[in-house]
Amino acid sequence: MSDARFNELSGLLLDGEPSSDELNELADLVKEDEHRAQELQSQLEVAELIALSEDELRDSTLFVSAIRSRTAGDPFVMQVGNQIREKRRWSSTLLVTSWAVAAVATLALIVSSLLSPAPQEPSVFAQITAAEGFVRWTGEGGEVMEVSEVGFPISGGTLETVSPNAGATVLFTDGTQVTLSGSTTLVLSEKRQKVLNLRKGALMASVATQPSEQPMVIHTSSAVLSVLGTKLSVVADASFTRLQVHEGRVRMRRNSDDRELDVLTNDMALARIDDQLDWQVTSIEEITDSWKADLAEDGIAGKWVSLLEDVRAKLKIAEMNGEITEDEARRILYDYESQENGAGSLYALPARISAFEDEVAYIACISVSRGEGATPILLGEGSMLRIYGHVNAPTDVTLGIATHNLDSNSTSKYSTETTVQEKFTIDTMLSDLQNHKDVSSDSHIGRALDSIFVYTGSSGAKLAITGAELIGPNN
Repeated sequence: MSDARFNELSGLLLDGEPSSDELNELADLVKEDEHRAQELQSQLEVAELIALSEDELRDSTLFVSAIRSRTAGDPFVMQVGNQIREKRRWSSTLLVTSWAVAAVATLALIVSSLLSPAPQEPSVFAQITAAEGFVRWTGEGGEVMEVSEVGFPISGGTLETVSPNAGATVLFTDGTQVTLSGSTTLVLSEKRQKVLNLRKGALMASVATQPSEQPMVIHTSSAVLSVLGTKLSVVADASFTRLQVHEGRVRMRRNSDDRELDVLTNDMALARIDDQLDWQVTSIEEITDSWKADLAEDGIAGKWVSLLEDVRAKLKIAEMNGEITEDEARRILYDYESQENGAGSLYALPARISAFEDEVAYIACISVSRGEGATPILLGEGSMLRIYGHVNAPTDVTLGIATHNLDSNSTSKYSTETTVQEKFTIDTMLSDLQNHKDVSSDSHIGRALDSIFVYTGSSGAKLAITGAELIGPNN
């Protein structure tokens, strides 16, 4: 009965005679059976082509010729055309009558929706198993979410550890683990293979064995890394990529000239975006327990101002206030220029340090892994951290370090609080730093130092760092 009624209502539609109730009934019948949707779609398309070809107002020799050449001899087209001509000469009515157009459009939408494949949910291939500080996820569809809990599913998109004190760990379904540390932006996808794009920042990875024809690929601005199964760490920004392999082998291709290197266990390689000179791996032959910052190169959060720039700005203000003459300012500046030795200040800048929008701090961060030296900085018992700086007013500051385990690539952060004023020097024994996760058994000893951060909640303090160094137990 339903099929007979469907054929009857289809005929009424082609004749341009259905009532509103009949049109709704036809729509319900179409929804009941997808085969009816296909049949009705075919009838509507052919009827419209025939109507167009016979419409004097819309006639075009080229159009009619093209349409008829496509439909000539087709039995279904001929049958529908004969039915239309015999019942009623309405070749233009189907397109001209407004209610008929609405009816056809309504049913066309129904048919289209029934024939269109249902949207597929994106395939989840990993989850976030750890998140600390301000962590943000942007999905492939553009939706932005802040990550504050573990178990967050990943199906392709961009993961950002926004603040310098932030971190996140991603676990793939095959056991591959990728950890982000500090201000890092990483794009993740997995279709035929794992593909990562490290736009900036630092990551550590323990990569499960991958199919030889489908390695995990890590893109940066200056290199492409192909990984079949290994432990590695990568630091990258817009101009360079620094790779260290802790276990296994990684194929590294330099974008500037497409040269390739195999970087093996305890080797490292550095690729710069503009470098086309000889290129080779460097062996990590020994580990050191001491380090001194080059703030102009190592600062990754904050504003670097050289001593010369700082003096020039202060002299300009003093001159404008009438405190010194132009000649006096020139002589003072000349003395500083002759003694210029790379000194300066890394001024703290505002940044969110957690998922809470109102938790903003003024932070300066120094990377330990950006330099060209290949030697990891290992933290030992009795090591001390020394920080130099200045503030405009007494203020409480938080001093912390980010570290990773050379064997497992797991990350941990440790920090302490103190009060500083004017020009200050902070000497802190690493044993006095507390683990951020309150894991008393998780000691800093034996871990590699990644970065140092100092921050305050006071905007008026004008916190600036002028030096940083790690002093080993034997120094």
